[in-house]
Amino acid sequence: MRPSRLRHKLIAFLATLLCTACADFVTSSGPALPDSELAILKCYTRYYLVYIDECHVAAVDAQQPATSQLFSKTAKVAPGRRRIVFDIEQTVGGGKGGGGPTYRCEFEDDFRAGHQYAIRAHSLQSEVPWLARRDQTPFKGTIEIGETTAAGDLPAHRVDVVCRFGG
Repeated sequence: MRPSRLRHKLIAFLATLLCTACADFVTSSGPALPDSELAILKCYTRYYLVYIDECHVAAVDAQQPATSQLFSKTAKVAPGRRRIVFDIEQTVGGGKGGGGPTYRCEFEDDFRAGHQYAIRAHSLQSEVPWLARRDQTPFKGTIEIGETTAAGDLPAHRVDVVCRFGG
């Protein structure tokens, strides 16, 4: 195979891989449901001058995302009470440190069809001071969840979380 043909195939493969790595994490079992019959949970990414803070949904009711969904910031879940596990990764220096999540947290909440939920950036609160979290793991806290419907935003609510330093 000529080098240029191999290069084109490699570029096509990488482009396909990049596009599928952003696929939504769909967790409902059974036949595919339209978005109107699912709840949508979104994570966040915040970039600052030398600091990055982001979250990813790691599991919904013990179901983990497929490889093609690992970098997605959106999970589509069936309505009802769900147990969510999410990772918060905080890096300094403008790049991925490769160390994995800073915190792995979990919570339970009720989700309604047609509603969008968002884990709010910087909303993790705990009685354990930031510098002591490494030594006092797991620790309890709360996060804020925003909720939006077709009619508009609903008041955000706080949910209890249990977090572990280092995932």
